[in-house]
Amino acid sequence: MGDIQNAVISAFHSTVGELLDEYVDSGRPVDGAIEPQVQRCEVDPVSDRGAYLDALIDIAGRPLRVTAVYELGDGMWRARHSHISECSHDREVVPGLYHAAVEVSLAAILITDRLGRIEYVNPEFERITGLSKREAIGRSIEILRARSTSESTVRQIRRHFFRSERWQGRVRIRNAGGEAVWHRVLLSPVPSSNGDAIRFVAVMIDISDAVSLEDELRRFATTDPLTGLSNRRRFLDFGSHTVRIAVRSGHPLSILLIDIDRFKSLNDWWGHKTGDEALVRFATVLKDTLRDTDLVARLGGDEFAAVLPGANAENAVRTAKRVQHRLREVAVPVDTGETVTFTVSMGVTSVIGRDIVLDNLTLEADQALYRSKHLGRDMVTHYTNL
Repeated sequence: MGDIQNAVISAFHSTVGELLDEYVDSGRPVDGAIEPQVQRCEVDPVSDRGAYLDALIDIAGRPLRVTAVYELGDGMWRARHSHISECSHDREVVPGLYHAAVEVSLAAILITDRLGRIEYVNPEFERITGLSKREAIGRSIEILRARSTSESTVRQIRRHFFRSERWQGRVRIRNAGGEAVWHRVLLSPVPSSNGDAIRFVAVMIDISDAVSLEDELRRFATTDPLTGLSNRRRFLDFGSHTVRIAVRSGHPLSILLIDIDRFKSLNDWWGHKTGDEALVRFATVLKDTLRDTDLVARLGGDEFAAVLPGANAENAVRTAKRVQHRLREVAVPVDTGETVTFTVSMGVTSVIGRDIVLDNLTLEADQALYRSKHLGRDMVTHYTNL
């Protein structure tokens, strides 16, 4: 291979006069121009075949021409002499000043071919992903995909690659520590002279702090601060949506309304600190007893509600009684060293194939709850039994 290498270098030097024409004005070289030098690159990022690149560069470090020498697989070698716009190495993709600007960017930047294989990454990319240039170049952009990334997002990005279209969106990217971190990704095609996309430039900006703030504000707007349960607003939004789905699909759904029995007396006698502790402990029982798919909310004071998707009347009543049973094991300590126990009353109603909305279901559950209190409290009543 040494003979071929020397031949390539000789070929470069034989074309120096032609290449310097761009830097000559009225027969005199541009200030600072000197004879171009040959720079060797050991890795060809475009091909898995044995290869090396020789780049002819000027004094500013800008590549002028590149010759790629490939092993064809049968022991033969072939040289290709290319203009810089056709080369795939990072020095050729982003030459000169543009290369320097990208190298110091605080955004992670990578360049891929039209199939999504990485051809260039900047230092910020290396920092946030923990992948060096050597590790990243030549691999699919999907190495950045976090497990939590939805298939719909992946399909969307692939579709834009196929159509050579711009895309932007929020994507979780694996960082150097293996964590999935939210990034804003801007993907732009780079067209060739005939208009076809030959590369894509992706800019990735870490937005994890902004997403965390959004999540915190969302939790603040939809969560009860004392118990950590959903609040009334979340109950109305989730309940309305799931009731519509149940009515349209014919699937079962039930609503529970719950009051702590004689809560005002508990508050007045033992104080608000004990009352708050009773609310928190009851909320814990609800969360531990109901399913992850159920929504549990504190509507205000000692009023609670639950939406049970997929639960018919029988299942809902059984769930309500299980909550009551577990609550009997809860005792709230007070300043005197004693403990206080309490009970709850519940009203239950179910969609059972009716065309109905959340407001009407809540009214039915409230009537059933009133019936439970009227019959002596610590009871569960279904609306159909009124």
